[in-house]
Amino acid sequence: MFGYVTPDKGEMKVREYECYRAVYCGLCMQLKADYGFVSRMLLNYDLVTVALLADGISGEKGSPCMKRCMANPLRRRCMHAGPQGLRLAAASLVLLSWYKLQLAKAGVPVRYGREANHDNVAAWKPDRIIWAAGGAPIMPKSIPGLDGYSVYSATDALRNLVDVGERIVMVGGGMVGCEAAEFLTEREHIVDMVEMKPVIGEDIVPEARKYIMANLEKHKVTQRVNARVKQFYADGVDYTDLATLLLHGGNGGPADRYMSLKDFSSYAIAQERVSEMYRHAENWNYMSLMNIANSGRFAADRSIAEYAQNIWRVKTNFAF
Repeated sequence: MFGYVTPDKGEMKVREYECYRAVYCGLCMQLKADYGFVSRMLLNYDLVTVALLADGISGEKGSPCMKRCMANPLRRRCMHAGPQGLRLAAASLVLLSWYKLQLAKAGVPVRYGREANHDNVAAWKPDRIIWAAGGAPIMPKSIPGLDGYSVYSATDALRNLVDVGERIVMVGGGMVGCEAAEFLTEREHIVDMVEMKPVIGEDIVPEARKYIMANLEKHKVTQRVNARVKQFYADGVDYTDLATLLLHGGNGGPADRYMSLKDFSSYAIAQERVSEMYRHAENWNYMSLMNIANSGRFAADRSIAEYAQNIWRVKTNFAF
């Protein structure tokens, strides 16, 4: 097969190589089980390394079994089955392959191993340059105490650039916060998470999220949602529960400052009606089509046509 991270068979003991090959074959079988027969054609060495690393970090051991495969139909081979690392590697492989296909389909060339310097960029003659070489962490200066205490970015913590201590408050429960919390708890740190949204890990793809959330639960990571940080102290943070803020007020302001709850009961009743209607597919489809047909001036086509005419100054075939 192919890949950049290949095994150095000459430096491996026989038992080590057999174990590696069992994971390789197990990934092939996992691809077939999760994504169908054709997905096995995507198999490469790189994602075997991902599976080995994931299982090594989690400490989970697969169940070896003897099976036949299309490459060796007459001879049974030892294969690893069951560990979460194989499922994660299989999902990652399919996702990366899908991205590559989409780029190829859109005619987007990808140049690997090249620095984006002046000469290279000038040779490509682009109309515009969009910088997308990674994001910088957002650390809002408006929160009191942010500069005066031991507040570090998740990137610095993951790179072991700072001493994070034993107990950590992770502000932010998105993908970066969850991965950092998982990384630190596996190294025997105690982590409390504070997230402003009602859900932890909302932006993580489903295939990876369930494994990350299971790890957070396994390591007893405290998760506080609907919580907004007010101030940092030397020994922790002060946060406001958004539900309390809405119901009872706080920070010198009244309850429900923006009247978010004024029509909540009506909204809840309407949502119950919508949920009931959705159970009747034929009637729901009829109402959806009628709603689209009667949108009139509020149609997206009209909006785009006006943008094209009045802002972008381009010719269209839309008539309104």
